[in-house]
Amino acid sequence: MLSFKSFMQQQDKDLFDSALEAYKSSLAAIGRCAREGNASLGHELQTCLDGLRGKLAQSSHASQIRETQTEAESHLQRWAQRTSDYFCAKTAEVKEIMILLVRATEQLGERDMRNTSQLNELTRCFETIANLEDLQQVRRSIEQTTSHLRNCVNRMEQESKQSIAKLQQELASFQCRVVEAERLAAEDLLTSLSNRREVESQLDFRIRRREPFCVVFVDLNGFKIINDRYGHAAGDDLLKQFAAELQRFFRLTEVVGRWGGDEFIGIIDSDFDRADSRISGLETWLSGNYQVNISGVSRKIPLSATFGVAEWKRGDTVESMIARADADMYKKKSPRNQVSNR
Repeated sequence: MLSFKSFMQQQDKDLFDSALEAYKSSLAAIGRCAREGNASLGHELQTCLDGLRGKLAQSSHASQIRETQTEAESHLQRWAQRTSDYFCAKTAEVKEIMILLVRATEQLGERDMRNTSQLNELTRCFETIANLEDLQQVRRSIEQTTSHLRNCVNRMEQESKQSIAKLQQELASFQCRVVEAERLAAEDLLTSLSNRREVESQLDFRIRRREPFCVVFVDLNGFKIINDRYGHAAGDDLLKQFAAELQRFFRLTEVVGRWGGDEFIGIIDSDFDRADSRISGLETWLSGNYQVNISGVSRKIPLSATFGVAEWKRGDTVESMIARADADMYKKKSPRNQVSNR
């Protein structure tokens, strides 16, 4: 039989294991909820929290748990601030659009009320004329009323032109705001590339169009180590520089987006043979020293990437194409890069 001390040690271990599993499940739930709330920002947070869960799976010492707690709090604070800023901007845009529409409606109402008042005045004038018996007086009244009517019609016409011109101007401003809102909804906030939702939409469109195209899946090598060593600010700067280089490699008519974290997607509208002749030099193009400012000191950080390609086949879905491109990319990674990133 187990001694009382052994029994209590086993009880403590079971309690610790249960608490650890609950903690890891909480991290996973937070990541899922964040992604459902905002696909672009939430996916990045989910990726970071999944990385922390991976650390806990490898080591469950107290020091490791404290370290992941600190990192989780940091990730959550950054996500909360960026999400708050995102929705504040959206709220401000909606309020501006509503104010424009209300103003336009008020102006139309005011104009109609003025015109109604003027027409009522003319009606009273005609009623007065009908009661006159002196023909000369009737003629003078008609002349005066006709002149007044002409002036009234001219004024109404001018006001209508001004109102229409102003309404057209406000509608043009409204359309610009809608276009800008659509652009922001499809844009990754950090890199200004297409976000994951927009990339999925573009892939779905091409699958339904049923014309040849290829997906290029790009993953940075060892980026997590760089991020941990130099900090998130330097990591974000590197991601923006890398995204700009990736954007320059692809054509203006092609789609380039950030899939999440340090993963990127390119869409080439051609079959594999034509795409392969272009992207064979992609790795060389992207690899090299990237200069960042770290605590006021400019440093060169070597950065490289590995990519995989998948050509569209009949029956493909967005998920199946991404999975094939990711598998092709993973096969090309060196063991050193696989250890550091996976």
